[in-house]
Amino acid sequence: MRRSLICLALIVIGSAAVGQPLDEQAVAATARRTGATVEHIREAATHGCDSDMSSMNLCAEYQFVVADRRMNEVYKSVISRHRDSKSIPALIQSQKAWLSYRNAACAFESSGVMGGSLHAFSSLRCSMAKTELRATELEAYDSCSQPGCPW
Repeated sequence: MRRSLICLALIVIGSAAVGQPLDEQAVAATARRTGATVEHIREAATHGCDSDMSSMNLCAEYQFVVADRRMNEVYKSVISRHRDSKSIPALIQSQKAWLSYRNAACAFESSGVMGGSLHAFSSLRCSMAKTELRATELEAYDSCSQPGCPW
């Protein structure tokens, strides 16, 4: 079962970067986070998602940075658009709690490969997936106009 999930993750990673232009700010941020060169990040993000483990980790790191940047942009937009709302302190508190949840949940989810070569990859993929979901959730909050919405 674990082997099937890992293979599925590798297929998803391998197809994720195909045909998409690179986010150069995310490339630079990934280089700063990892100490790798910008050129190495570009190569890994473009061709390394289904390559060797080092390139897969760099690719996963880049994809996490892309997701994190998107989530932060959406979060800042929601705060800005609704800055006069009484719900903003609750949103800020929930975002802090969500970050703690994401980190703890991904530590748990990747604990099965702790100490192995897949640990960083597994943790980054988990963080990326949860961060993408949170960005979508924040977008839904932002556009909510029905009774019961926080705005």
